[in-house]
Amino acid sequence: MTNGRMNAFALSNPELDKLILEQRAAVEPEKRRAQLARAQDLIYEDIPAVVLFYEDQLFATRANVHDVVIYPNEFVDFSNAWKN
Repeated sequence: MTNGRMNAFALSNPELDKLILEQRAAVEPEKRRAQLARAQDLIYEDIPAVVLFYEDQLFATRANVHDVVIYPNEFVDFSNAWKN
Protein backbone atom coordinates (compact mmCIF):
# COMPACT_ATOMS: atom_id res chain seq x y z
CA MET A 1 0.00 0.00 0.00
CA THR A 2 1.23 3.47 -0.80
CA ASN A 3 1.23 4.61 2.84
CA GLY A 4 1.51 1.15 4.40
CA ARG A 5 3.71 0.35 7.39
CA MET A 6 5.70 -2.22 5.42
CA ASN A 7 6.27 -0.03 2.33
CA ALA A 8 9.99 0.49 2.99
CA PHE A 9 10.69 1.60 -0.59
CA ALA A 10 7.89 4.20 -0.77
CA LEU A 11 6.31 2.48 -3.77
CA SER A 12 3.19 4.32 -4.92
CA ASN A 13 0.92 2.72 -7.50
CA PRO A 14 -2.88 3.27 -7.39
CA GLU A 15 -3.60 0.07 -9.34
CA LEU A 16 -1.49 -1.92 -6.88
CA ASP A 17 -3.24 -0.31 -3.91
CA LYS A 18 -6.62 -1.24 -5.40
CA LEU A 19 -5.54 -4.86 -5.96
CA ILE A 20 -4.26 -5.17 -2.40
CA LEU A 21 -7.58 -3.97 -0.99
CA GLU A 22 -9.61 -6.17 -3.34
CA GLN A 23 -7.66 -9.35 -2.59
CA ARG A 24 -8.19 -8.84 1.14
CA ALA A 25 -11.94 -9.14 0.57
CA ALA A 26 -11.78 -11.92 -2.04
CA VAL A 27 -13.56 -15.11 -1.01
CA GLU A 28 -12.71 -17.25 -4.03
CA PRO A 29 -9.12 -18.59 -3.81
CA GLU A 30 -8.61 -18.49 -7.58
CA LYS A 31 -9.72 -14.87 -7.83
CA ARG A 32 -7.42 -13.91 -4.96
CA ARG A 33 -4.53 -15.81 -6.54
CA ALA A 34 -5.04 -13.91 -9.81
CA GLN A 35 -5.15 -10.57 -7.98
CA LEU A 36 -1.95 -11.35 -6.07
CA ALA A 37 -0.22 -12.52 -9.26
CA ARG A 38 -1.12 -9.21 -10.93
CA ALA A 39 0.11 -7.32 -7.85
CA GLN A 40 3.43 -9.14 -8.07
CA ASP A 41 3.68 -8.23 -11.76
CA LEU A 42 3.09 -4.55 -10.95
CA ILE A 43 5.76 -4.56 -8.25
CA TYR A 44 8.17 -6.27 -10.65
CA GLU A 45 7.44 -3.70 -13.36
CA ASP A 46 7.94 -0.75 -10.99
CA ILE A 47 11.15 -2.22 -9.50
CA PRO A 48 11.10 -0.24 -6.25
CA ALA A 49 14.52 -1.56 -5.22
CA VAL A 50 17.40 -3.73 -6.31
CA VAL A 51 18.45 -6.07 -3.54
CA LEU A 52 22.14 -6.80 -4.04
CA PHE A 53 22.43 -9.36 -1.29
CA TYR A 54 20.45 -10.80 1.54
CA GLU A 55 22.18 -12.02 4.64
CA ASP A 56 20.91 -14.99 6.61
CA GLN A 57 18.99 -14.03 9.71
CA LEU A 58 19.36 -16.07 12.86
CA PHE A 59 16.88 -16.15 15.70
CA ALA A 60 16.89 -17.93 19.02
CA THR A 61 15.04 -17.84 22.31
CA ARG A 62 15.63 -19.50 25.63
CA ALA A 63 13.87 -22.79 26.25
CA ASN A 64 11.48 -21.09 28.69
CA VAL A 65 10.28 -18.45 26.16
CA HIS A 66 7.28 -19.50 24.07
CA ASP A 67 5.03 -18.28 21.23
CA VAL A 68 7.41 -15.78 19.63
CA VAL A 69 6.49 -15.63 15.93
CA ILE A 70 8.82 -14.61 13.10
CA TYR A 71 7.22 -13.67 9.79
CA PRO A 72 8.87 -14.02 6.35
CA ASN A 73 9.51 -10.25 6.30
CA GLU A 74 11.58 -10.71 9.50
CA PHE A 75 8.99 -9.02 11.72
CA VAL A 76 9.31 -10.54 15.19
CA ASP A 77 5.98 -10.69 17.00
CA PHE A 78 6.17 -10.83 20.79
CA SER A 79 2.48 -10.03 21.31
CA ASN A 80 1.62 -13.56 22.48
CA ALA A 81 5.01 -14.44 23.97
CA TRP A 82 5.24 -15.81 27.46
CA LYS A 83 7.90 -17.16 29.79
CA ASN A 84 7.68 -19.95 32.33
